[in-house]
Amino acid sequence: MTKPLLEINKLKVNFNTYYGLAKVLDLEHLFVEKGETFGLAGESGSGKSITALSIFNLLPCPPGEIESGEIFYNGENLLTKSEKEMRQIRGKKLSMIFQDPMSSLNPVFTVGEQIKRVIVHHDKVAKKQAEARALELFDLVKLPDPKNTMDKYPHELSGGMRQRVIIAMALSCGAEFLIADEPTRALDVTIQAGVLELIKEIKRETDLTMLFIANSLGVISEMCERVALLYAGQIVETGRVEDVFRNPLHPYTFALIEAVPKPSQKDKPLSVTGGFPPDPIKMPQGCRFNPRCPKAAELCINKKPIMTEVEKGHWVACHNWGGGI
Repeated sequence: MTKPLLEINKLKVNFNTYYGLAKVLDLEHLFVEKGETFGLAGESGSGKSITALSIFNLLPCPPGEIESGEIFYNGENLLTKSEKEMRQIRGKKLSMIFQDPMSSLNPVFTVGEQIKRVIVHHDKVAKKQAEARALELFDLVKLPDPKNTMDKYPHELSGGMRQRVIIAMALSCGAEFLIADEPTRALDVTIQAGVLELIKEIKRETDLTMLFIANSLGVISEMCERVALLYAGQIVETGRVEDVFRNPLHPYTFALIEAVPKPSQKDKPLSVTGGFPPDPIKMPQGCRFNPRCPKAAELCINKKPIMTEVEKGHWVACHNWGGGI
């Protein structure tokens, strides 16, 4: 059996705050196979972006700290790499599309200059070769008039065009693993569909493996083959997208799906789960979802559930997934 391209084991991430130690991430196991698009979903603050930053070794330390764990990429533990080694890995092997394209681009340089610098730095080529490569990439991401766009500053481009520039930069050095961290979050809803279709098209044309982060289950279902649901820093359910969405086993997954508007039920009020995610400084004992869970029992309050494989490839961490304790 071949090993996954990316594998995370027993990763615990904390933040030292003025009020105490915030336990923001506790991932028992997560893996991404070569060539697949794996979705990571959950509410804001559930630990999705912290997972991405941990993979890239970009956590601000302090206040962040990786208490324990391993992150294997192609058999190598990224957490044992020096900053110098990680600089060679970022861009060449791993790349990332960030949420906000405006904050990811330098406002004092043209977008063409910025992508050329990335190519020159990683590929050690002449500026003319870097410019030719940049034009190819701008054409690949379907930017109108690539040559003219190269001379534009970020503020002269629309949000959708800036995000396409970011995608081009992420692909500029031939990375085989791409993390897309809510790539359409800062975009107008009318622009989102075009960017998502572009990412799917690039995925079809290349050998990319992708970790796709989103808080929209609709986007996850459109983009991904497998998905993991994060709640308060822990995975509560994971499996193939069609299995998880057709047969949700965890009350949190069920609540998220019920909250999605459905055209066939337009007159039915949306289901909303009461309460808020827990304070990471005062995490509940047992299952972290138990204060909001309609099925919570004494066992849920006192004992942390372990991941159980209910059907092939479909795992859930819940004492009550079968309907009764």
